[in-house]
Amino acid sequence: MCGFTGFWDPQHSTDHAAQLARMTASIAHRGPDADGVWHDAQAGIALGHRRLAIIDLSPLGAQPMHTPDERYTLVFNGEIYNYLALRQQLQAQGVQFRSESDTEVLLALIAHVGCAAALQQAVGMFAFALWDRDTQTLTLARDRFGEKPLYYGLLPNGTFTFGSELKSVIAGQQSALALDPLALQLYLQLGYIPAPASIYAPIKKLPPGAILQVDRAQLSARQLAAPAPYWRLREHTQRSQSARSTQDVQLEFESLLQTAIQGQMLADVPLGAFLSGGIDSSLVVATMQQLSANPVRTFTIGFGDDSINEAPYAKQIAQHLGTEHTELYVNSQQAQALVAKLPAIFDEPFADPSALPTYFVAQLARQQVTVALSGDGGDELLGGYLRYQSTLNAWQSRAEAGSLKQRVLQGLGQRSAGLPGKYAAKLERYAATQPVNKAESFIEFYLQQISRHWLPNQPRLQAADMVSAATYVHLQSGLSNVDQMLLFDSLTYLPGDILAKVDRTAMAHSLETRVPFLDHRIAEFIWALPADMVRLDAPKQLFRTALNKHVPAAMFERPKQGFGIPLAAWLRTDLADLAADTFASQAWQTANLIPQAVVQRRFTQHRNGQTDWSRFLWRALQLALWVNHAQR
Repeated sequence: MCGFTGFWDPQHSTDHAAQLARMTASIAHRGPDADGVWHDAQAGIALGHRRLAIIDLSPLGAQPMHTPDERYTLVFNGEIYNYLALRQQLQAQGVQFRSESDTEVLLALIAHVGCAAALQQAVGMFAFALWDRDTQTLTLARDRFGEKPLYYGLLPNGTFTFGSELKSVIAGQQSALALDPLALQLYLQLGYIPAPASIYAPIKKLPPGAILQVDRAQLSARQLAAPAPYWRLREHTQRSQSARSTQDVQLEFESLLQTAIQGQMLADVPLGAFLSGGIDSSLVVATMQQLSANPVRTFTIGFGDDSINEAPYAKQIAQHLGTEHTELYVNSQQAQALVAKLPAIFDEPFADPSALPTYFVAQLARQQVTVALSGDGGDELLGGYLRYQSTLNAWQSRAEAGSLKQRVLQGLGQRSAGLPGKYAAKLERYAATQPVNKAESFIEFYLQQISRHWLPNQPRLQAADMVSAATYVHLQSGLSNVDQMLLFDSLTYLPGDILAKVDRTAMAHSLETRVPFLDHRIAEFIWALPADMVRLDAPKQLFRTALNKHVPAAMFERPKQGFGIPLAAWLRTDLADLAADTFASQAWQTANLIPQAVVQRRFTQHRNGQTDWSRFLWRALQLALWVNHAQR
């Protein structure tokens, strides 16, 4: 796990050395062990790298890394889990290696078979930039599910810039970049900004499973080609009709999971795992412990509020499995100190409140380990979110429900100002969060269920705003309603929210995270299961059965509990002053991105206990904090 950045400036419009130094320094937290820079002054290409040494801690693993003939230069962030097998294959064909690093294996594989074929063979999480001296082309690529981030963009001066985090891409820019109105709309309704958008119009996120090639002609014309997919999850969403026994499926899944976790436990530094006490993280830890001769180090965060505190469950499972367990209880004062730092961590507005506990558990883990495995991805693969069943229920009864909502809103919506304050606030919240859903397709209906229309006259998002045109066309074709939701979230919510949250909060502490369930071989296996094995009334049965072989069911069979914080209460108490000051700041008032009167009215109603506006206020607060941060 590392961070990289760079630019291609054929016009030589900037001091390359100084600019590269600024960009690389901005992501020092991603790689505290070493930094490296390289540039070709004649070509105008510059690459910077910050190293977090995980495999081969020697200087031989340093980046930027060159092939022996110096044709290719690579900066790479991530891990190639099957690098040992690839290394053996290449050695059998006469390739020699200087280091023991997976970076050198990836670079040698690219030089030997080409970038496209190398991406097909690599198993891992990664993002990289590759310079080809002979063809004068720059190639960017991102892993299949988007575990590792990659931003890029063509700046107004004609420079092509890229990096692991947005802060490195815009470091040292002399003029403000224009905001992307669609990105702002996406943020307000979803709480995050999915690829390919970023908050700045000229900057994009490379979509998961995509590759982008840039050449001189594109830069001269100031027009980039579109990223091309090298792996599409949609192509693997083919439910099997075969009558395989449940036992055979279970055994194959467990074998795949062991293979994935064994590969992800390779490291030359201390390694552990996040443990929430839920099914997914418990299964990862149980499998790790099965494969390990020593107790696995596990980490969890607790809160004083019993309604959101999973620490006791995690502790019980850790004791049963025999892990070396560490827990930390977080109070509201600690959280308050962190809230104002979030914009600097994420670089763009990001409103998932679970970023706070994720930050703290990463901070806790980094005190003992450099690598931590997590249980993310299981809900998108096997329908673990409660909203899936509620959406199906709403779709089935939409005619009756839609008619009722329409009558309520038409009859009362325009008269809320004349009602007593308590009832007017409740009606406003109902109207904002439960709009009449007139979507004609199921996937549009689902999007309306998961997005929030907080503001008057706010335009509705379409699913096509969040996925590529090709994906949208094929999103519904041949897929059940359940699979449409799973695929949509795997393409949007998973990389845009969940994986972004884990990457940024962990890398803020120079901690590498790995996600075994997103090994593409596991994902392809699960997406080929018969539909009756992916049931919302008994979600994640594969995981439950596997976990039950290690842990008694009584320890994990309980209602799903999110990894959250007592947000509503904190916005009335410890976070209230921060919110009030931020909403009153000059930068926020001047930006005027959302109606100030609406924010202030709802903030007052929330503090007075009239209605719960916590989710809206959290999005508004994170946006306002980001505005203040961006103005510095």
